[in-house]
Amino acid sequence: MQQRRSRPVAALALGLIACGGTIDSGGVSGGAGGTRAPRPPAAGTGGASGLSGTAGAAGRQGSVDAGPTVGGAGTSGADAAAADVMASKCAPTGGPVWVEEGRPVMAVVSCATAMKLPGTAFQLMNLPPGAAYDAATATVTWTPKLDQGGVYLIDILAVPFGEMGQLKIGVADKFDDPMNIPIADPVTYTEEFGLPVAHLTTDIKINRVDYLPATMVYRGKTYKMEAKYRGASSLGYPKKNFTLRFDKNDKFSDVPSGLVKRHKIALITTFDDNSYVRYRLAFDVWNKMDPMNIQVRQMSVVLFLNGKYHGLYSASDKIDGNLFQLHGYSDTGNLFMAIDHNTNLATWRYDEPNPQNEKILKKSMAEGFEKKEGLPLMGQAGAMDDIIKLGNFVAKSDNATFTAEIAKTVNMQDHYNWIIYATAIEAMDTLGKNALHYHDPMKPAEPWRLSLWDFNEAFGQNWRAQPKPNLTLTDPAEIIYVATGGQGYTNRNWLWRRLWNHATFGPEVRARYGKLIRNEIKLDVVLASFEQMVKETADGARRDERKWGAMFRAYYTRPPTATYDAEVTYVRQWIKDRWGFLATKYP
Repeated sequence: MQQRRSRPVAALALGLIACGGTIDSGGVSGGAGGTRAPRPPAAGTGGASGLSGTAGAAGRQGSVDAGPTVGGAGTSGADAAAADVMASKCAPTGGPVWVEEGRPVMAVVSCATAMKLPGTAFQLMNLPPGAAYDAATATVTWTPKLDQGGVYLIDILAVPFGEMGQLKIGVADKFDDPMNIPIADPVTYTEEFGLPVAHLTTDIKINRVDYLPATMVYRGKTYKMEAKYRGASSLGYPKKNFTLRFDKNDKFSDVPSGLVKRHKIALITTFDDNSYVRYRLAFDVWNKMDPMNIQVRQMSVVLFLNGKYHGLYSASDKIDGNLFQLHGYSDTGNLFMAIDHNTNLATWRYDEPNPQNEKILKKSMAEGFEKKEGLPLMGQAGAMDDIIKLGNFVAKSDNATFTAEIAKTVNMQDHYNWIIYATAIEAMDTLGKNALHYHDPMKPAEPWRLSLWDFNEAFGQNWRAQPKPNLTLTDPAEIIYVATGGQGYTNRNWLWRRLWNHATFGPEVRARYGKLIRNEIKLDVVLASFEQMVKETADGARRDERKWGAMFRAYYTRPPTATYDAEVTYVRQWIKDRWGFLATKYP
């Protein structure tokens, strides 16, 4: 079957002014009644309903703008559109309507104002091939063929007033149809069911070290960049994580999410999360709980890899030195990532299981840490001195020294927030590891900052993608202590334990816990974020489940009932139960 995806062409005849009134839509041209292929919005602009992220104030250091507040661009655009409608008599509009190839479309045209006009008052131009407008019902009907995927902007003229508007119809690629025809022009295929689409082309290898040349088309803009797989366990997934690195002179931008002028972004697989929103929700809660946290922007995106549908991903800031620089920190800082639970800031290793209940002493306080940024480089002499000094202070200082020096050593609110956050959402893999610790040795008086990563174990799921509702009523204090003879989570974070038990700092942590779950991250706030993300991603999640759902259930030995819809219901109830319990512990 022949592939047919033509480039967008201009449409609308200036002569349509003669139909009544004036057209003031800005230089439209072309022949009336013609057809037009999908056309992209301007590169880097918004327009998709499926975008969300959480921007916030710059970090506790400096005031560098790390991106617009979420909804900022979209809100101002909505305000402008509302003003246009108020100044119009009809403001013709329709849609957006989303459908897959091969499924029928019915899209009604109407006035965005309260005015009622008959269908004969509207004239539609540049209808896609095969589409028809029924003036008697003011309805466009169409069944897109397997070569008609894309976003179609159909121009509408309200003839009595000469007012122009648009009907938006998005047609998703029927990727699993045996007769499917691949997308020929990714520039015109900008969205799927309101979610932005990234078309990534690269000869990528299963290698976490080397970037390879790549091209990405996003919202009609083509980026020449580099890509690589990232992660550890996710390398074994059929649907892997990616890091995308963009040219510093042509950085990635997505205004609605706040991912603006980013040198690197992470594409996070949803293979191990059939709710499809755990990572996004985790970042959103972190951002909302304190605007001075190192903010991590996020959104959902559909990925086409080498021309083929690859599924739904979460996209976020890559947590590295560039992100800390966006928050006002220098490029001379050290960034250490905790890659296993030996980063417990204790003198002994975290070894599990240990039937003898022995505390095996570390050879170095740097065990479990990997240096990601800063000089000397990982493996060179002195590279780990900074993190060793921190570890020795936390693990070995006496109580008087700890009390006097801890607030000068680490950012206390960061670390209070870390305790509250990880125990609230039960992100067990971030109790010790999966934290990124930043410190600038050129500015030793500045305390350590941190950011967090890896949330497939959160909101009622363990790292094996199994539900764990029995932990919903686990006391945060038990998560920090776990009285199991020195094993379990006890060894995961000695700093937490010292803070929690401290005569001054412990009450401060618990008081902040109660404040946050009553205010910044109260149940209504968390549920509202969750429901919005589910609304944005539901159609995309069900498409992804068609591609990966059976593999997910086989990989994690989950029953056939472990579906997307069942998981959304489960996570919603888990949040309600967990927050209800926390409110009783920290009133």
